[in-house]
Amino acid sequence: MGDEPPDDPNVETATEAAVSDHPCYGDGSHKEFGRIHLPVAPDCNVSCGYCDRRFDCPNENRPGVSSEVLSPDDAVDRVGEILDAEPRITVAGFAGPGEALAIECDVTDREAVEALVQATVEEFGGLDILVNNAGASFMAGFDDISENGWKTIVDINLHGTYHCTQAAGEHLAESGGSVINLASVAGQQGAPYMSHYAAAKAGVINLTTTLAHEWAGKGVRVNCIAPGFVATPGVETQMGISAGEIDRETVDRRIGLSEEIADIAQFLASPASSYVVGETVTAGGVPDIMESPEV
Repeated sequence: MGDEPPDDPNVETATEAAVSDHPCYGDGSHKEFGRIHLPVAPDCNVSCGYCDRRFDCPNENRPGVSSEVLSPDDAVDRVGEILDAEPRITVAGFAGPGEALAIECDVTDREAVEALVQATVEEFGGLDILVNNAGASFMAGFDDISENGWKTIVDINLHGTYHCTQAAGEHLAESGGSVINLASVAGQQGAPYMSHYAAAKAGVINLTTTLAHEWAGKGVRVNCIAPGFVATPGVETQMGISAGEIDRETVDRRIGLSEEIADIAQFLASPASSYVVGETVTAGGVPDIMESPEV
C-alpha cells in the first residue's frame, strides 16, 4: 500500500538518522512513514520495527531483499540448474549433481520447522546436514529499537536457529550428521546500530560451541561461519559494489562473494572437516588491525 498507515499513539517515531541509515530505506520511499520498516519475507510484505503493523512496502527494489520472487516450483528448477552445473570446487564426498526440494518455512514457527524437517526426511530418507542460514536485521540506534523490533530480530536469528537445530537433532544423530550455523563478524566484534543483530549472532556463536560439546557423543558435529561483508544484492544497493567487480583471487580485500561462504559451508559439511568441531570460521578478508600506534 502506498498510503501512510493510520496514526497510532503507541507507535514510536524513529529519528531521521535512523531511518536514513536503515538498509530498507532504499530510494527514500520509506521516508513518508517516518518509521523503520523491517522486511520479514522476500516480497513486499513488511512489518514495522516500531510496532506490530504490517503493510505492503512501496519500494520493490529495497536493499537486502530480492526483487525476484520465485514460487516453490520455480525455486526447485533454479536450484536444479545450479546443482546440474559443473561444481566450482569438489570436496570429498560432495561432487553433485543432486536433487532439491523447496519448502517455504518460517523459522520462528516451530510447527512449520517440524513440517520442513519431516518433509525433508520423507523425501530423501534422512537428514545429514543442517545449515541455519535464515536471518534478518535493520539498522537503528539502541534507544530507538522497540521491544517488538528487538524480539523480531532475535527471534529470527537466534530462536530460529534453536527451532531448526532441535527439530533436526534426532535425525542428525541417526546419520552422524553436521550442523552449520551462520553467524556474523557482528557477533564477534559488535556492530553499532545493529545491537539486536549483533547480540543474536553472538548467541549463535556461543550456542555452536556449547552444542558441539553436548552433541559430540551423539556423533554430530556443530560448527559456525561468521562472514564479514559479502557482495549480496543488498550490499550492492547500499555500497555500490557488485559481485561482478570482485576477483576472488585478490587477497587484499574486505568484501567477499556468496560463493566463498558457500565453499566454507561445503567444507564443513564434508568428511574433509571431520576434526573440526565447535569452531567458528571467520571469513572477513584482510584483518582490520591498527598498523601503527596512534599517539
